[in-house]
Amino acid sequence: MNLQDFYKKLANGRLSNTAMVEGVDPVTIKAVHQPKVTDAINEGLVRLYTRFILNEKDVVIGLKDYITSYRLNSLYSESLAPQVGVPYSYILDGGGPVFSDDIIKILYVYDHDGYEMPLNDTTYYKSIFTPRFDTVQVPTPITGEVINVVYQAKHITLTSLEPLEEIILPDTLYGALEAYVAHLLFADINSDDAKFKSEKQLARYEEICADVRLTDAVSSTTIQTNTKFINRGWI
Repeated sequence: MNLQDFYKKLANGRLSNTAMVEGVDPVTIKAVHQPKVTDAINEGLVRLYTRFILNEKDVVIGLKDYITSYRLNSLYSESLAPQVGVPYSYILDGGGPVFSDDIIKILYVYDHDGYEMPLNDTTYYKSIFTPRFDTVQVPTPITGEVINVVYQAKHITLTSLEPLEEIILPDTLYGALEAYVAHLLFADINSDDAKFKSEKQLARYEEICADVRLTDAVSSTTIQTNTKFINRGWI
């Protein structure tokens, strides 16, 4: 479903009978309100992509023996080098998509042979650590070796200027997104009725998410393939 269609879905549903809606057939969100509604949609997508693992990506890091902390930030991207103040671009994305600063959480790390490495295990000397959500700490890096970091990624940020951009969600979660958007928008209206509606929509959002979790409608089971390592000849 694209952004334009989702406007119509909101206008016919959770936001019907509000000042944000115009038209008869089709009904949609007024152009003047679309940027604010889109901001709420982006916030809702962040919530859903954080609660459920809906997008996994990976990035290859080139190690140096004098660097123990590797921040997953495009500042250190090989594709964007050179950048001021960055002597070594350790994110090796030159042969594929540019790393886009879309990390939510680091999930797995694989060594140069493609084997999964322990994470945050103080009892194991080869453990990798994640002191921050976007940082990998390698206690004993070896120059020339690489690691593959798999992470939970965000949805792309939508803009009302691109109404045909796709909203990528399982069908089971569109209702949750609608409810969360309505919750945010009603919360901005200073009235008791709007406050009641906001709380009702938030409760509906939580109900849908709990049901999806209970039924495992959005499976968190994934198969790790280390495609970047294979494609670039590291294993």
